[in-house]
Amino acid sequence: MKYGLGLTLVLTCGVVGGCLKPPDQPQPVEVQSSTSTTTSKPTVSLTPAQAPPTAKPAFGFTPTLEAVSGKQGRVTYKVQLPQVTGDKAAARDRFNEGMRAALQDVVRDLDDPKLTKPATIGDGQLAVRESSRVSFIGPHVVAGLAVFLWDGGGAHPNQSAATITINTDTAQPVMFDQVFLDQEAARVQLRKLALELGPPDRIKAAVDMKSEQFLHWLPAPKGLTFYVSVAHVAGDYIPVAVPWERIRDLVAPEMQKVLSQ
Repeated sequence: MKYGLGLTLVLTCGVVGGCLKPPDQPQPVEVQSSTSTTTSKPTVSLTPAQAPPTAKPAFGFTPTLEAVSGKQGRVTYKVQLPQVTGDKAAARDRFNEGMRAALQDVVRDLDDPKLTKPATIGDGQLAVRESSRVSFIGPHVVAGLAVFLWDGGGAHPNQSAATITINTDTAQPVMFDQVFLDQEAARVQLRKLALELGPPDRIKAAVDMKSEQFLHWLPAPKGLTFYVSVAHVAGDYIPVAVPWERIRDLVAPEMQKVLSQ
């Protein structure tokens, strides 16, 4: 693993910047994920009151955090992994396997024989108190976020984030190009909205906001939250909540219904 490079998980080909089509086979699950690194330490204060809530049990699913620990090669991990229980087996398993795949990819990337120091993975915490959780359970989707704090022997620990949204009607992951049919137009608009809606003292750390910086997202009834990757000193990721009314003309009509109910 080379520090400073984005972490690519499962099907994402540089996260969802390239191969955006859903898989033909039921495995593996697409997980949108990345890491961000720098040599500085975070200076953003953390306020517990800012923590977004975990989803409540609904539509046959119950959110949980499963304690997962172990060792693989030079990597030791101990995390709380978002999972769901319920009778809708295909969608349940799809979500749970996606979260496990997210952890496994971080482990695999750190278990590099060229690196001699042991590596650790624990629970991460983004600057606005965003942590691993099942974030939304609707009649058509289950969505969640995994945040890992990992130390591979570099100048400082780093954080990676993985988001996954499963369409519970099809048991397939919802992908960026299914939400935004004109992806380039969507990215242009999202850049403008991130600058407008994100915290002005931190969003500048996103630099030029390339396309992959909008590919980590979660749905909610009021809109989409994008996890924009920034320098470590700014908190690794900045969640930017975008209301549906600001992107409705860009979102496939059927997808807004699926993601917002």
